[in-house]
Amino acid sequence: MTFDHDAEVAHRYGVVGTPTSFLIDINGVIRQVDGITDTLSANIVEWNQISPQVAQELITHKGCSKESVC
Repeated sequence: MTFDHDAEVAHRYGVVGTPTSFLIDINGVIRQVDGITDTLSANIVEWNQISPQVAQELITHKGCSKESVC
């Protein structure tokens, strides 16, 4: 396994954009591609969900309500 420090292989394969990992076999065939875009949408939805415990803590300790901005 190696790291493409100068992006030489990425340029050769025409890779542009978000960080992506490629598994290339000994014959130069791309066998697996993993990139941030594969899971980004799902993660954004999950990351933007406030847990009930945190919501309650914000309301209790900061004098906030669901209708107001803290």
